[in-house]
Amino acid sequence: MTVKSKLLRLPAEEAVDLKFRIGRSIHGEEWVGDRPIVECHEEILDALAYVREELLGRTGRFPGKPIEETVLLELYRNLLNALQGVRILIDSSGAFDGESVGTQECAEEGGGKGPSQENDSGGSGSVVPGGSDD
Repeated sequence: MTVKSKLLRLPAEEAVDLKFRIGRSIHGEEWVGDRPIVECHEEILDALAYVREELLGRTGRFPGKPIEETVLLELYRNLLNALQGVRILIDSSGAFDGESVGTQECAEEGGGKGPSQENDSGGSGSVVPGGSDD
């Protein structure tokens, strides 16, 4: 069993602990990088990009069946909510010395359209950020 398959099968907290221990064994015991909540923000952005790739159907070279779009859209929305929550926590922590990062305006400016919003051009609109307007 590979580490990836083991992480998929473990209960969530055990998978988190194992993943962290693996990271510590690779990178050492001392924390490297930004504050953990800031790193969390980066990881959620990555997760949003991965889900977007699934939504855009760019997974043809991978094994398995397609995932139902409504399920992926719900996951995308949940990740957007997590992103907003993390931005609020970062803002309240003072990690960026008064630079506001957790406001609704900041999320709207940086986030663009959500996956279920049509564009304003009158076309069919992409349901996925970064998608094309065919």
